[in-house]
Amino acid sequence: MDRFSCFYFVFCCLLTGVRMNVLNIYGFVPGNNEIYSAPYQVPAACMALDDINNSSLLANYTLQLTLSAPECDMSEGVLDLIEAMITRKPAPEQLPVMFLDGGCNTVTESLAALTGQLYNATMVSFGSSSPSLSDKNRFPRFYRTIPSEIQVNSLRLAIMRTFNWTRVATLHNTENVFSVSSDDFSASYNLLYPNSSTDGNNDELLISRSFTDNSSISLQQIKDNDIRIILAWMYEDQAVTTFCEAIHLGLTTNSYVWILPGWYTQGWWKNAEKDTYGRCTRKQLEEALDFAFAVDVHSYPLEHDMPTLSGHDVNTFVRAYCNYQTAFMDMVDKNSTGFPFSCSNLKPRQTSNRCSINMHSYVPFTYDAVWSMALALKRANKNLTTNFSTSLGHFNYSNAITMDAISYAMKLTNFIGISGNLAFDSTGSRTGLNALYQFRLVGPQGLCLKLITVHDPVKENYTFQNSTLIAWKGGYIPRDRISVKPVYLGKQLVKALHSLTTLSIVLVLAILFFNISTIRKPLIADSAPHINTIVIMGCLLLLITCYLLGVDSNNPPLASPDSKQRYAIICMLRLWFLTIGFTLAFGSLFGKTWQAHRVYVDSKLKHKPFKMRNFLIILSVLLLIDVTYLTVWTILWPLQQGTTIQHIPDNSELGDVEGQYEYCSCDKYNYLIGPLYIIKGFVVLFGLFLAYETRSVSYKYINDFNISVLLINTACISCLLILFIPKVIFMARGKDTLLVPGDNNEEKVVTANELQLGSTDPKPPGSGVQTLKDVEDAKTSASISSESDSGVNMNIDEVVADFTAPNPENCTEGTICIS
Repeated sequence: MDRFSCFYFVFCCLLTGVRMNVLNIYGFVPGNNEIYSAPYQVPAACMALDDINNSSLLANYTLQLTLSAPECDMSEGVLDLIEAMITRKPAPEQLPVMFLDGGCNTVTESLAALTGQLYNATMVSFGSSSPSLSDKNRFPRFYRTIPSEIQVNSLRLAIMRTFNWTRVATLHNTENVFSVSSDDFSASYNLLYPNSSTDGNNDELLISRSFTDNSSISLQQIKDNDIRIILAWMYEDQAVTTFCEAIHLGLTTNSYVWILPGWYTQGWWKNAEKDTYGRCTRKQLEEALDFAFAVDVHSYPLEHDMPTLSGHDVNTFVRAYCNYQTAFMDMVDKNSTGFPFSCSNLKPRQTSNRCSINMHSYVPFTYDAVWSMALALKRANKNLTTNFSTSLGHFNYSNAITMDAISYAMKLTNFIGISGNLAFDSTGSRTGLNALYQFRLVGPQGLCLKLITVHDPVKENYTFQNSTLIAWKGGYIPRDRISVKPVYLGKQLVKALHSLTTLSIVLVLAILFFNISTIRKPLIADSAPHINTIVIMGCLLLLITCYLLGVDSNNPPLASPDSKQRYAIICMLRLWFLTIGFTLAFGSLFGKTWQAHRVYVDSKLKHKPFKMRNFLIILSVLLLIDVTYLTVWTILWPLQQGTTIQHIPDNSELGDVEGQYEYCSCDKYNYLIGPLYIIKGFVVLFGLFLAYETRSVSYKYINDFNISVLLINTACISCLLILFIPKVIFMARGKDTLLVPGDNNEEKVVTANELQLGSTDPKPPGSGVQTLKDVEDAKTSASISSESDSGVNMNIDEVVADFTAPNPENCTEGTICIS
């Protein structure tokens, strides 16, 4: 309205006798909270007041706004109300027709209850989001232009659904504003995941923890339950101490995700040293907050050029607001902003500088709150004039019709404001948009908030857009638990080993063919060919075991309902083939050595032919023991598919992943495998003893006996090396624990203190070092001709020279290689 129109309007009013009424609004702006405090909210409220008074919205009325700035304390807010309504004894025409409230929830709850129940007055808040304020029984005339904190829970749940996080923890302060919101989230979570639990290792797990002053115990409980996704509800000073404690507990690494309230003041973490008494530095807090999330309501509409009821779009609003903020800050600098502060004292000052509006200052909510009050007063005045022959000019608190008309008109308010479409639901809360932010540490700028997306809870429900804009610490989306990934044998490795095994089998079969086809040749005939054939059959069984060891649930694929049963059969076949193959191969060599030992004991037998019957008796006894033992094992305690969980190294691209490895086990595995070790260990030890005793013996009816001795020793030494070299390497790397299968298919960790490590002598007995005299003796014995019937001499001088016989004491551990 221009100046001429204003003078004309006043002149007409005087001629017609219409009285210009002033409608007073009294407001409360928290004085100690940066987000809602005077530097942001007072200019926005006064700008809205001027825009309304300069329009034709309230033709016969002028709005006047007075603001007080109590501390964010319930008692001080109530005291300010008493002073405004009683102590100052305002005239009837100066009584506020409505109340404007700021963003301190505890103060708002007290003031809304008093103004609504004592004065029947309507209160509008621009910053109090406590879910408790939605209770119309307690706050019948309370409305707010900011959505309830409960609305943001839809965004929290959308984040859970988008990234498939079902194991989460809520951590909240015990104050009502946080408890109610946290409880609402828990209720919504339980509806979304009806099979969820509050303890245990379920896939869907929600743990709720609360604290009053110190959150350390709650954080420890969250860590003990291995919860990685943490949603927090608390004040910013508590967030500082909580994050400091989380840093010390290791809850801010790549594996954890924090979702904080987004209404904290800018730079709330900067006083970390002071708030944590030196336990954490600002740099530590910034690094811990990097990549964390913040959720809040969104203050602006999606389209910045969208026209509003006031005539401003977002751009023109910001420019106009800067003029008011500049003028107000000038008054602050001159100490001329005493409270209570009247907006009539604030005159905008033109400035070309673009001011900074904190995205969390809720300036648009404040501006729209004043406009919503003006619209409600207009609607109420029209209703009173039309239906009750009265008007707001005759307002008083005891007039229920007037007070009800104002509250009802506020309920019907619906317009396009700077903060978007503004309407109230049945609880008096505004339905708006949510915003998802992410903390990012950006070079010299330090920690800042990046807007990821704006979420519409009505349209998008449990989904949100722009999830690809999120950056992740470590470069991967964290999992809400340690993910267990089946680990199978590498296909390429299996193919290579199977190829090598196939070549070995072909070679063994060729040797078998050669042995059978030349069995009547003197050289072959004097080498106990039948025993050699049994050795070859044992080797074939051992090579077939190599095939079986390359079979798991994925090689070849066994993913079928009976895959476990087939895997159990493979487990038993491995055991049978390995045991029988070892007995045939090593037992045959043992039989040869035993015959040579008889010659060593009784020289008269040196010229007597070898009796196959004696060998078969020994081998049959060994096989009978194996078959009987394995049969009982197979019937009573059949091997089954077992799994063990171990950490997968170098899994940076996967996050927290542990490998599930397959193995064969049964209830009494440890007790059953022990006797098998003892039996085979005895055969190995006794064979070594016989080999050592007969190292210088020659027996013409077994012309390859010395080679058999060499094979026995070589096999034991190679087993020991293969068995213990990896252990030495692992212990050198500090890995001194062993995961072994236990009873009932359970695994247990065995530490170094629990293992029988044996002697710690730096030069253990039985090192296998042979003296020069031993070598000379071996050469002398080897010079004795082992001439067969064909006159062929078996000179093994070079073989014996390279041979060092191990001490039998070392072989007790070497028996592990045959299991």
